[in-house]
Amino acid sequence: MSHVTVHFVGICTHISQSTVPELPAQQRVVLVNARGVEAVRETVILPHDATLTIGTEVIPLRGCTVRLVAANSPSDGPVLDDTFKDLPNLTHLMEGMGDLGSPSVDVVLNRSPEHSACYFDIGFGTLSACREPKGAAAATLDVDSPEPVSLEITPWDGSMAVQSYSLDDGSVVLVANTDLQAANDDERRRVDFLLHYTTATKMPHAPQVPQAIALPPCPFTHAHLTVGAGCSNSNYP
Repeated sequence: MSHVTVHFVGICTHISQSTVPELPAQQRVVLVNARGVEAVRETVILPHDATLTIGTEVIPLRGCTVRLVAANSPSDGPVLDDTFKDLPNLTHLMEGMGDLGSPSVDVVLNRSPEHSACYFDIGFGTLSACREPKGAAAATLDVDSPEPVSLEITPWDGSMAVQSYSLDDGSVVLVANTDLQAANDDERRRVDFLLHYTTATKMPHAPQVPQAIALPPCPFTHAHLTVGAGCSNSNYP
């Protein structure tokens, strides 16, 4: 039996196949490309960097799809723990304040590095959510497999072959989309959450930020990367 854990930290937007039927997996995590973003609705946001960490190796994500692979893995999609459904929800946050429309095809489907740094496609395992010590909502994918698990990274431009990493039992993978320049400035980082709305077809005039996260405490911490609710994952819709 092999157990692998993936932590999703920072601006990671979770979208289901029920929302976007064209997705190749039941769940897709979109890490928007915010390396050059300067403002969302005239609110200044510092650049973010999307990375994947396995052990001590930090891999920049610059236009790729990531997935876990295991022989004989279930094909009916991940189990969604009740906590996962309590991640900040973009549609709920904007209720009565404007229509987001459907997710943007350019951002969530078209593999455009201009809009997205990475897609993490999830076809099996269990997704849950928790609150980090400084208040950010993070998501966790737990996979138990009778067969060895590997991680594949497929570059969108075809310039490199698919990269495959064998994951040992007990491996922890960190997927992050974070601003590393303001880690101690809670108020400044609060507006980072606005980046989630760039996945929408319609950018709202007054995008809302969660004020508090009602989730159980995380059994882990990435406090050096996230500060407050603005650095949370989200669900869309």
